Amino acid sequence: MTFYAERCAAEHGGGRRLAERSKTDLKARWLETDPRCGIDAPMSSELSHQNRAPRLAVAEMARRLELGSARGIDGPESDHVRSFGDWWTRDTDTGDWVKITDPEMHRRLDNLAAAGPER
Repeated sequence: MTFYAERCAAEHGGGRRLAERSKTDLKARWLETDPRCGIDAPMSSELSHQNRAPRLAVAEMARRLELGSARGIDGPESDHVRSFGDWWTRDTDTGDWVKITDPEMHRRLDNLAAAGPER
Protein backbone atom coordinates (compact mmCIF):
# COMPACT_ATOMS: atom_id res chain seq x y z
CA MET A 1 0.00 0.00 0.00
CA THR A 2 1.33 3.48 -0.89
CA PHE A 3 0.32 6.55 1.08
CA TYR A 4 1.00 10.14 0.01
CA ALA A 5 0.17 13.27 1.94
CA GLU A 6 -2.33 15.54 0.28
CA ARG A 7 -0.56 18.60 -1.24
CA CYS A 8 2.88 17.03 -0.86
CA ALA A 9 5.68 19.55 -1.59
CA ALA A 10 7.46 17.02 -3.81
CA GLU A 11 4.25 16.67 -5.82
CA HIS A 12 3.51 13.14 -4.69
CA GLY A 13 -0.18 12.60 -4.91
CA GLY A 14 -3.06 10.61 -6.24
CA GLY A 15 -1.37 7.37 -5.29
CA ARG A 16 1.10 7.65 -8.17
CA ARG A 17 4.78 7.27 -7.44
CA LEU A 18 7.08 10.13 -8.35
CA ALA A 19 9.01 7.84 -10.71
CA GLU A 20 5.84 7.41 -12.73
CA ARG A 21 5.31 11.13 -13.18
CA SER A 22 7.01 13.47 -15.60
CA LYS A 23 9.81 15.17 -13.64
CA THR A 24 10.65 17.61 -16.44
CA ASP A 25 7.91 20.08 -15.45
CA LEU A 26 9.03 20.15 -11.84
CA LYS A 27 12.69 20.50 -12.84
CA ALA A 28 11.86 23.33 -15.26
CA ARG A 29 9.99 25.21 -12.55
CA TRP A 30 12.92 24.76 -10.13
CA LEU A 31 15.32 26.17 -12.74
CA GLU A 32 13.01 29.13 -13.46
CA THR A 33 12.73 30.24 -9.85
CA ASP A 34 14.49 33.31 -8.64
CA PRO A 35 17.09 32.26 -6.01
CA ARG A 36 17.01 35.81 -4.61
CA CYS A 37 13.22 35.60 -4.08
CA GLY A 38 12.77 38.93 -5.84
CA ILE A 39 15.09 40.80 -3.48
CA ASP A 40 17.72 42.83 -5.30
CA ALA A 41 21.28 42.90 -4.04
CA PRO A 42 22.24 46.17 -2.37
CA MET A 43 23.73 48.70 -4.77
CA SER A 44 26.45 49.59 -2.31
CA SER A 45 27.35 48.96 1.27
CA GLU A 46 29.07 50.85 4.02
CA LEU A 47 32.02 48.45 3.79
CA SER A 48 32.55 49.11 0.07
CA HIS A 49 32.57 52.88 0.73
CA GLN A 50 35.09 52.44 3.53
CA ASN A 51 37.42 50.38 1.32
CA ARG A 52 37.10 52.67 -1.69
CA ALA A 53 40.12 54.83 -2.46
CA PRO A 54 39.68 58.61 -2.19
CA ARG A 55 38.79 60.39 -5.42
CA LEU A 56 39.32 63.87 -6.84
CA ALA A 57 37.19 65.55 -9.47
CA VAL A 58 38.80 66.43 -12.79
CA ALA A 59 38.49 70.15 -12.04
CA GLU A 60 40.24 69.81 -8.67
CA MET A 61 43.22 67.98 -10.18
CA ALA A 62 43.37 70.50 -13.04
CA ARG A 63 43.50 73.27 -10.42
CA ARG A 64 46.30 71.49 -8.54
CA LEU A 65 48.27 71.02 -11.77
CA GLU A 66 47.77 74.67 -12.69
CA LEU A 67 48.91 75.89 -9.27
CA GLY A 68 51.91 73.54 -9.23
CA SER A 69 50.78 71.51 -6.21
CA ALA A 70 50.56 68.47 -8.50
CA ARG A 71 52.98 67.17 -11.12
CA GLY A 72 52.42 64.45 -13.69
CA ILE A 73 55.07 61.77 -14.04
CA ASP A 74 55.16 62.43 -17.80
CA GLY A 75 54.06 66.07 -17.71
CA PRO A 76 50.66 67.69 -17.17
CA GLU A 77 48.79 65.22 -19.42
CA SER A 78 50.09 62.18 -17.51
CA ASP A 79 47.79 59.46 -16.19
CA HIS A 80 49.84 59.38 -12.95
CA VAL A 81 50.16 62.54 -10.87
CA ARG A 82 51.84 63.25 -7.54
CA SER A 83 50.12 65.79 -5.31
CA PHE A 84 50.79 66.58 -1.63
CA GLY A 85 52.84 63.38 -1.20
CA ASP A 86 50.26 61.04 -2.74
CA TRP A 87 50.06 59.44 -6.15
CA TRP A 88 46.85 59.66 -8.16
CA THR A 89 45.74 57.87 -11.33
CA ARG A 90 43.07 58.79 -13.82
CA ASP A 91 39.85 56.74 -13.82
CA THR A 92 39.37 55.95 -17.52
CA ASP A 93 35.58 55.67 -17.14
CA THR A 94 34.81 58.92 -15.32
CA GLY A 95 37.97 60.97 -15.82
CA ASP A 96 38.15 61.52 -12.05
CA TRP A 97 41.37 60.92 -10.19
CA VAL A 98 41.76 57.97 -7.79
CA LYS A 99 44.35 57.94 -5.02
CA ILE A 100 46.84 55.07 -5.35
CA THR A 101 46.79 53.26 -2.03
CA ASP A 102 48.92 50.24 -2.99
CA PRO A 103 52.35 50.70 -1.34
CA GLU A 104 54.18 48.74 -4.06
CA MET A 105 52.69 50.87 -6.86
CA HIS A 106 53.49 53.98 -4.83
CA ARG A 107 57.13 52.84 -4.50
CA ARG A 108 57.41 52.11 -8.23
CA LEU A 109 56.04 55.52 -9.15
CA ASP A 110 58.46 57.16 -6.70
CA ASN A 111 61.34 55.33 -8.41
CA LEU A 112 60.15 56.36 -11.87
CA ALA A 113 59.81 59.97 -10.79
CA ALA A 114 63.30 59.90 -9.23
CA ALA A 115 64.79 58.47 -12.44
CA GLY A 116 63.69 61.59 -14.30
CA PRO A 117 62.80 61.99 -17.99
CA GLU A 118 65.71 59.85 -19.32
CA ARG A 119 64.00 56.53 -18.56
